[in-house]
Amino acid sequence: MIKLHATVGKKVPIPDRDYSSQSYSAGIELEVADAATPEQLQERIQEVYRLLEATVDAEIQAGVSVVAPPVSQAQPVNRVPQDHGENGDHAPGNGKNRNGRATAAQVKAVFAIGKALGLAREELLGLVQAECGADKVEDLTLRQASSLIERLQARQNA
Repeated sequence: MIKLHATVGKKVPIPDRDYSSQSYSAGIELEVADAATPEQLQERIQEVYRLLEATVDAEIQAGVSVVAPPVSQAQPVNRVPQDHGENGDHAPGNGKNRNGRATAAQVKAVFAIGKALGLAREELLGLVQAECGADKVEDLTLRQASSLIERLQARQNA
């Protein structure tokens, strides 16, 4: 048996944080029959790397990750998932950037933190309107959503 070990890793910049990034990786170890031809082996390796890359991309798009703040800050900073699509025009709800709009993961995070704070939906939407000028969380820009998440987390940590 031939043992293969493959790992794919990516770093995504954290907006508004100089020299900071969020790391993602996935790895797998598998065995391939000794009788595999070089072409079969190469095809299997390429298949594994495509699978790992898709897995890492899915994790990047899956949601808002909280990264450890620098010592000088008292609150966590949220990584804003970056759009790695071809044209940035993706369907709502798939976690990807929709032309600069809040991602599905950001929208979910806003509602989850609001719920944890005990805010009713109407209260949360009132906050979105007052602080960001948007009628719906889904209408926020990436930056507005990120900033709102940070403010809500600050309230949660207080």
